[in-house]
Amino acid sequence: MTHFEGARRPLGRVEHQDVLFSTEADISEAQAATDRFPDSPAGGLVIGEILLLRLRSLMARACGDDTGYGAYRDRFRELATSLGFEGDMEWAGAMP
Repeated sequence: MTHFEGARRPLGRVEHQDVLFSTEADISEAQAATDRFPDSPAGGLVIGEILLLRLRSLMARACGDDTGYGAYRDRFRELATSLGFEGDMEWAGAMP
């Protein structure tokens, strides 16, 4: 478990799977970074694709988008399993 000390609002303790944002600017910055990621050198690689699916699922969850979260989480699980990436399979299995 981790604790986010610098928040402007109380966030408390969270599991490692949770993504924390203290302001709307943080959410906007994270969204912009995930939007740019496919154009990065890692964006065209399978490792980049699996990372992006995980990041998008966590972003959707943090924004309260249950439908988007479930869709990205399921795609993340499917890709991790099809590739046999054990660490990602474990992360995906821990995502509710």
